[in-house]
Amino acid sequence: MINILIIDDEELNLRIIEESLEGSGYILTKAIDGSQAWEILKKKKVEFAAIILDRLMPVMDGIEVLKLIKSDRDLREIPVVLQTALSGNKDIIDGLESGAFYYLTKPYSKKVLISITNLAVEGYFKYKKAREDLKLSQNVLKYIKNGEFYIKNFDHVLALAPVLSNAFPEPSRVLTGIMEIMHNAIEHGNLEIGYELKKRITRYRQI
Repeated sequence: MINILIIDDEELNLRIIEESLEGSGYILTKAIDGSQAWEILKKKKVEFAAIILDRLMPVMDGIEVLKLIKSDRDLREIPVVLQTALSGNKDIIDGLESGAFYYLTKPYSKKVLISITNLAVEGYFKYKKAREDLKLSQNVLKYIKNGEFYIKNFDHVLALAPVLSNAFPEPSRVLTGIMEIMHNAIEHGNLEIGYELKKRITRYRQI
């Protein structure tokens, strides 16, 4: 059972998202504005694997909700797909810098929404597994005097990052950063994805 929270002040948009994700195996919870969404989230009765969040809403807009989510220790790792008609460079930068997993500009196709939602959910469960592995490997590093690690793919990152995080006083706080550093090492090293190519790929994903 995989729960997703969808937030939009337009009933039509909520129905479009529901119909697009129908048959994908997700259980959808709806909120009609940011304030209602935050009330649902802060109760923490449901584990959401992803959030699809409209940016332009009355009462509390999407950026405000996103910042609240990212400031909450129990909610901040939930990937948030920010969907909006605002497509300027500054708008996109503001969304990503506020912590959005993906900035999806309207109009978008059903296929794109399904693909991005699946990626968000997959990322959530990978991170959740890494957190669980972190607990299992908490005492490993105290037996290591020195060592070298060789990684070739993202599965290796998932296996190694929890172990390395335990070298720090608060492992859970550094886990995400270590995973990002190792992902970059894979991209720029083994996969030979340079800065310019990565920038073009990112631009393509935003189209």
